[in-house]
Amino acid sequence: MSALEDACSRLEGLGVKFQKKLTEGRMKNIAFALDPDGYWVELIGQEKLQKKETDIADYRFNHTMFRIKDPKVSLKYPAFINCR
Repeated sequence: MSALEDACSRLEGLGVKFQKKLTEGRMKNIAFALDPDGYWVELIGQEKLQKKETDIADYRFNHTMFRIKDPKVSLKYPAFINCR
């Protein structure tokens, strides 16, 4: 079991729902958990760690992606004010 598999198992055990599990689809090295609001959280492994179990101290926030339905509404959101 890889550290990513262990992390996904840990999250699933805590009741986190998944949009895509590691075993689903063609990409077996990526999973998408759902946050409490239903937004997708991408989970990818860090190959250089070479660990077989997860340590939450190794987790890192890598990037953010916003899905925008209505740009006129979304661009008023504070996170986007300096992104224009």
